[in-house]
Amino acid sequence: LQNLSTRYEDWTEVIEGWIEEKEYYCHAFPSTNLFSRYAQMIWHSSVLIGCGAAICPPFGSYNISWNFYVCNYITGLLNSNYHAAYRQGIKDHPLHGNNKFCLFLEGTNFLVNLDCHGKVCLYNGTLNLNTCECQCSSYASGSYCEKCNLIE
Repeated sequence: LQNLSTRYEDWTEVIEGWIEEKEYYCHAFPSTNLFSRYAQMIWHSSVLIGCGAAICPPFGSYNISWNFYVCNYITGLLNSNYHAAYRQGIKDHPLHGNNKFCLFLEGTNFLVNLDCHGKVCLYNGTLNLNTCECQCSSYASGSYCEKCNLIE
């Protein structure tokens, strides 16, 4: 999934512009795309974020150079998963400093390791955030589901 922008002059403006969408975020109406770039940046399953920019030359009736910014996200925000992007955490929980990004979910008695050190499951595998293990699809295997059983 991607965030794209052409209306800003530099990366600071791009990120600030996407963050400004926070004011439109509403738990009651989570399916609106007024805040989709903001939601993508803070989404709980967004990992392996890579960004790039290009200066594009004049084209057609657009007779000045323009900047094109893009950020790619894995796994990212899916339209079918629009719901609360985050829950209120406990800022000073003792496990916040243990080299893992943990969040104590309000109203529960368990900690979720949201990061699993950047682990990604391939070939439609699903990452179990409690165990940091991949649950592979029927056609893949391996600790990262990296072995596609359809290829010999």
